[in-house]
Amino acid sequence: MKYIDLETYPRRSHYEFFKSLAYPYVGMTANMDVTDLIAKAKAMGKSTFLACLYVGIQAANRVPELRQRIVPVGNAAGEGAKLAVLRPDQFELSKRLSREVNFL
Repeated sequence: MKYIDLETYPRRSHYEFFKSLAYPYVGMTANMDVTDLIAKAKAMGKSTFLACLYVGIQAANRVPELRQRIVPVGNAAGEGAKLAVLRPDQFELSKRLSREVNFL
């Protein structure tokens, strides 16, 4: 993980705003045509949900601002994502996912 120098960081005001929030998370939605992805995942016997999640994380990690995390000692740039999924028992499962895993 690479730490960002907040003294020279051009988006410091954004960092300060999100750091002040109790839950400093951002959600994002996007329309995507995943027809070919679903066909590939099914042909490989893979989960279509995990395939979509995997390519979504890969795309988000291409945007430097979306790789930034607020950590206890400041702001850091890394790769991966944190996922929250509602389980059948109505409890939320939250897990950090690594980019190093090659799903497809």
